[in-house]
Amino acid sequence: MAGKRQPTALVEANGRKHLTAAEADARRDQEVYVAPPEAAVPPLWLPKKLHKEFREIGEILLAAGLYSELDRDVLGQYFLARERWLRADKLASQAIRDKDENLAQKWASTQNTYFRQVRQCAESMGLSVTARCRIVIPTPLQNAGKAGPEDGIDEFTRQLRARQAAALEAAEEMGIPAHVLTTYAEGESRDYGTFMASLAHEVVKNERPFRAPCFLFSAGETTTAIPDSSLIRGHGGPSQEMTAAFAVAAEGLKNVCLLSMDSEGTDGTTPVAGGLTDGTTGTAAAERGIDLRKALREHAAYEALEPLGDTVLTGNTGTNLCDFNVLYIGTQE
Repeated sequence: MAGKRQPTALVEANGRKHLTAAEADARRDQEVYVAPPEAAVPPLWLPKKLHKEFREIGEILLAAGLYSELDRDVLGQYFLARERWLRADKLASQAIRDKDENLAQKWASTQNTYFRQVRQCAESMGLSVTARCRIVIPTPLQNAGKAGPEDGIDEFTRQLRARQAAALEAAEEMGIPAHVLTTYAEGESRDYGTFMASLAHEVVKNERPFRAPCFLFSAGETTTAIPDSSLIRGHGGPSQEMTAAFAVAAEGLKNVCLLSMDSEGTDGTTPVAGGLTDGTTGTAAAERGIDLRKALREHAAYEALEPLGDTVLTGNTGTNLCDFNVLYIGTQE
């Protein structure tokens, strides 16, 4: 049985060159082009309290050429599922405080279901870095968005590069060498935190691949996998788990710290943007009876870092580029 026919733009973007110019033109003539609307209008079934945020995100997607009237319900489902996910998280947390294990597991399972819905809708609408990288925007929609300069760089990449340049400039003003490791960071957050600690050890002990002091910048979108929701005993997010894992692996190193934060100001299910830890965090936690390894196992990084003053609070920034990480490695003297 023949598979679902793909848009010509997607066929060409995937590197398939079997179509002649005439065949490609013929296919395009048969494809339906949906013109973008003048504004992103929420669907009637969406609760009114979610309308403001729908319009804000819708306008951003519209400007990027990622929104049409056909996407209205998917974007609405994203906000509705996210609201239910956050509500389930609150109820699960309350059940944990009440020591009602059965109810906690029930709400944690419900939370996991809504989270999958949120993620699916986010992937469909390009609301994450990796999703945007996979989206092929048909030429008519590209032209319908705000036109960029003649260099062909999209607005997302332009803003990301601008922030990288600002970070490098700030480091230069401090007289400290700085390097951009990657802007495509992905994978499990705690593993990335452990890797950053191993990199710090390598620089400190072997003076490679960089020499201290230095700043190492990275950006992207790491994630936190929760295969068993019954393990959840608190709150957290990818950035906080990254810095907690870094603290465990960097224990004993002097003048080394990692900042990780979500650029929109909200990390996971917590009110903070991320975390900031160093080689002394593990000792400080132990002195307070806080087990960082246990916090990571139970996805309760927020409850572990907040009492230590190692969370970062920014409030909503109005920006959703990606997660931003800064590793500082100083001399050990």
